[in-house]
Amino acid sequence: MNYRINFVVLMFFIASGLLAITPEQVKLADDLKTRYPKFDVALNSVSQKVEFLYDGSNKQIYVLETSELEHIALNANAHYKSQTSYNDNSEIEKVKVYNDKGSSKRTTPLFSSSQSDGIFHSDAKYCEVDLQFSQKGEKQTVVFQKKIYDLKYFFSTYFQSHLPSVEREVQYIIPEWLSLKFIPYNLEDFDINVSSQTDNKGSLITTYTASNVPNWPDEANSGGPSYYIPHVLILPVSTQKPTSEPLITSTADLFNWYNKLNDELNPDMGIIKAKVDEIIKPCKTDLEKINAIYNWVHNNIKYLAYEEGILGFKADEAQNVLAKKYGDCKGMANLLVVMLNSAGFDARMTWLGTNFLCYNYSTPFLGADNHCIATLYHDGNTMFLDATEKYLPLNLIGERIQGRQAMIKDGASYKIEVIPTLPPSQNTRIQNGSYHLEGTTLIGTVNYAYDGERRSALFNHLASLKTDDHKKEFEDILSHSDNSIAVDDLKYSELYRQETPFELSATTNVANKITSFGNDFYISFDWEQLLKSETIKSDRKTDLHLNMKLADKKYVSFTIPENYRVTHIPNSISIDEPEYNILGKLTQTGQNIVYQFELTIKSPIITKDRFDQWNNSIQTLKEFYNDQIILTKE
Repeated sequence: MNYRINFVVLMFFIASGLLAITPEQVKLADDLKTRYPKFDVALNSVSQKVEFLYDGSNKQIYVLETSELEHIALNANAHYKSQTSYNDNSEIEKVKVYNDKGSSKRTTPLFSSSQSDGIFHSDAKYCEVDLQFSQKGEKQTVVFQKKIYDLKYFFSTYFQSHLPSVEREVQYIIPEWLSLKFIPYNLEDFDINVSSQTDNKGSLITTYTASNVPNWPDEANSGGPSYYIPHVLILPVSTQKPTSEPLITSTADLFNWYNKLNDELNPDMGIIKAKVDEIIKPCKTDLEKINAIYNWVHNNIKYLAYEEGILGFKADEAQNVLAKKYGDCKGMANLLVVMLNSAGFDARMTWLGTNFLCYNYSTPFLGADNHCIATLYHDGNTMFLDATEKYLPLNLIGERIQGRQAMIKDGASYKIEVIPTLPPSQNTRIQNGSYHLEGTTLIGTVNYAYDGERRSALFNHLASLKTDDHKKEFEDILSHSDNSIAVDDLKYSELYRQETPFELSATTNVANKITSFGNDFYISFDWEQLLKSETIKSDRKTDLHLNMKLADKKYVSFTIPENYRVTHIPNSISIDEPEYNILGKLTQTGQNIVYQFELTIKSPIITKDRFDQWNNSIQTLKEFYNDQIILTKE
């Protein structure tokens, strides 16, 4: 009986694969765990086949993408959810799971909608398979087959994922009636090779192979993935098949497709004009009218990102956005254009890619842009008006669109213009303060003035808070969230006004910033210590993308008490680099010590080859902050 039981148990373990793990699999799992200690599962191999096919009944080129992902457990009892994405322009046709003996496993894939921060609605979905591993070294393969209905919605392949992979292969099967162009990005730092051959049907087979690909970096302030993830763009050149719509092979084709969607709009000018007349009624000049319309859209229409099928590319009707009081960038830009047109101004729909993307219109495809604004021509001037940049005045341009190519509607055609790049002085924060010493407490007044995107960023943050929380937020700003700094007599200027700097002032009592030894007082002079903790880690994989160019200035005076003399003032620092300037200086004038600090971010991107220089600068700044003013009693 015992023999029979043991035999049954043995058969169960063999059938379930628990005794099928080879020493080679265990060694591979151990090696991968050593290399990627944070992961419990890795990809041993990824094999993708991309076929370009023709639907004669719909006269449309479509894409069939089959992905085989072989996962390997790096620990016993590992768990992983393997996913693929799709949307309204595609469908998942097949999902299969196999164990490492090639036997099919019963599985119930989960189909669900994706949620992304900042996206109100999206048609992005995912198909997910829950993988459970019993033993280290165990392998399971997931096969996803996805159909993309239209070639224009398939334009890139990324060679990196959220799991590290040992081997990756992507094979493109291009029939002889279709010509494609491959444009590589960020391949140089990876072991990726490409080869081509022709099969017996005349199809061109282009294959990319990659070895030992690490996981997709998950680092803050990295910019968009197109800047650093290895990928290729796959763009159509020509086809011998008749298609219901022209292929997008040029910027003109891209514009024509956008413009076709735009021309399908039917604005109700009666509704629009009635609202515009109401808005501009008190205005006397053109600029006042333009500013009033621009501000009204900012203040009354809420931005909500909307991505679904054609609606991801087509604007909502102006009267709909007006009635609903919300819209995405296309809907808000279209409303602004129609309202300005109604008032007699030459405003035009404009498409562009923000600095989240590394592309421009030299590579025309649906992923080359991700934003819409209005362009206004008035009195020989060109104004780029972003309806989504709340609290930014008429004469300023957000960092994310500066220097970017803009595709501007020009009748039935278009023109490309480059949006101006503005200096750091657009975005300022200026602090003025004066302090005197009472015992071991510094008592004084402080004033902050915010302008440009510094002001709009502050206003956007305040708008996300309850009104009752504003006072606490202002106190935290003035005290740098330091409990040893007490804030009293708080005052601030009108909220959400973008034409003038926003000012914030108070009296402050600053304790714990002075140490006394005998007749000497040691005074810490900068309590905010901007950038002190911003050292870049040595293992960072991506360039550092800061939010904006900016100019930060601080002028604080300290009155020297009677019967005290200054016996030490920290040495000045002056750092001048292509991306930033840092100045720190203390100067004695009579009975006052004046502290001057200036930080200018001239370029918002610190590239990897400049990390060491940045860290050296931060170290110099730390040493400056850590020095102290010394007063000696006479």
